[in-house]
Amino acid sequence: MVKEQFYAATDPGTSKIVTVVAKGDDRGRIEVLGVGKAPSKGIDKGVVNNIQEAGEAVHHTIVEASTAAGLPIPWVYLGIGGSHIQISTRWGSARPSQYGSTISYEHIQQAANWAYPADLPPEREVIHLLPKSYSLDGVAGIRNPLGMHAIRLDLETLAITGATTPMQSLVRSVERNGVRVRGLVLETLAAGEAVLTKAEKEMGVLLVDIGGGTTGMAVYQKGVPAYVAILPVGGNNFTNDLAYSLRIPFEDAEEAKIKYGSALPDIIGLEDVELPSFGDRGRKQVDRRELCRLLRDRADELLRLVRYKARQAGFTTLPAGVVLTGGASSLHGMDTTAKVLFSTPVRVGAPLLVDSLPKEMAGPAYSTAVGILLWATMRAQEQQHRDLNGDRAAHKAKVADWLREKVRRVAL
Repeated sequence: MVKEQFYAATDPGTSKIVTVVAKGDDRGRIEVLGVGKAPSKGIDKGVVNNIQEAGEAVHHTIVEASTAAGLPIPWVYLGIGGSHIQISTRWGSARPSQYGSTISYEHIQQAANWAYPADLPPEREVIHLLPKSYSLDGVAGIRNPLGMHAIRLDLETLAITGATTPMQSLVRSVERNGVRVRGLVLETLAAGEAVLTKAEKEMGVLLVDIGGGTTGMAVYQKGVPAYVAILPVGGNNFTNDLAYSLRIPFEDAEEAKIKYGSALPDIIGLEDVELPSFGDRGRKQVDRRELCRLLRDRADELLRLVRYKARQAGFTTLPAGVVLTGGASSLHGMDTTAKVLFSTPVRVGAPLLVDSLPKEMAGPAYSTAVGILLWATMRAQEQQHRDLNGDRAAHKAKVADWLREKVRRVAL
């Protein structure tokens, strides 16, 4: 008999807030049941600046998603981002008590505990602790040390932390609606779960998630994240460039970006577009190529910054190339611009692996929301695997669990 479970995820972005409800079964199939969307209010670049407005916007999405699904939403997994996120590498080690004994989950847990950044100041909290690699008696490149013989186990991890105050404010904006936050998920990693293939993660790929307020970047190698960074530049910067340079309202600049924008001004013909203006002028004629040049310059600047950060971290060769996602990745010509700058394969990634995904969620703008949902289902499936298959399988599932995350709940 196929057992079904229900999941919920909320993506609190700078441009929009999305809540998704889905059901999944023990065969790994996921079906979206309801979606709630609202323009983002009270949140900018991943930080809550008005908790009442943010809470009301979140409430709208939860009610809409719950109504569409015909189910109550008691809890959600919540996406988190912002420039307050910090990433560092941490190491831990463990030694079996007997010479030549096999590595067990307890040894992995000991190494992870040593890697855990317990020396954090009170104003910072751990979001994820992601194992990057293992080594046994100095032999590196071990994928899963469980059951192998060794005197010493070493573990290298990626510790992802956030500032306590914005994390608490984000959680409270949801929980003030009577919905519990079961866990936090870094939005960049969520997007990676939604759009990257197993082969890309294995070979080496750079994910660039261009949101409204920030851009997240993550390098995957050998199946796991090897580097993560959050840049304080996003799609709204493109819109601001148009608004200030052309002297038009922000909302109209956003519409012009979507309707007329391109990162390839040289292919745009001679054309004037009519846009609203400030003052008593009503509307004004704007050279479309000039509009696109502004967008090209911003796209070039952003992608050069991403390239610089990747190279600075030591990632100069990425066999699987670059995958762009997020709402701003849909700008015409963005992928072409990236191909020129990175000299590598580039594609725009949309959500994968989810059945019955509504048509409006099939684009890159919803990668993070779908990824948070996938993260929630994977956590539940790993727990179910432990419950159903006994101690030996439980050890394997726990190791897989560590390959996903170690989450420390924000103290409220």
